[in-house]
Amino acid sequence: MKKEIKVQTFLIVMAVLVILEIVLLFIFKPESNNENYSSYYCREAVCNEDASLCYAYDLDSDGNTVVVWRGSCQNGN
Repeated sequence: MKKEIKVQTFLIVMAVLVILEIVLLFIFKPESNNENYSSYYCREAVCNEDASLCYAYDLDSDGNTVVVWRGSCQNGN
């Protein structure tokens, strides 16, 4: 069974989806102060190649390794 849609209907649906995407991008935009960046933790953090994903580790009272901070060490603001 083939069902055809009008070009006008398709364009209206696509326009609504594009507008929704733009609104969601503005709603979930990261803050400009970049709270995920911490110069204190970045000194000893383990990062990926471009420093966009970093983890700082410490030992708990039982001697187990725990993640105490995760964030980005890119200071490109």
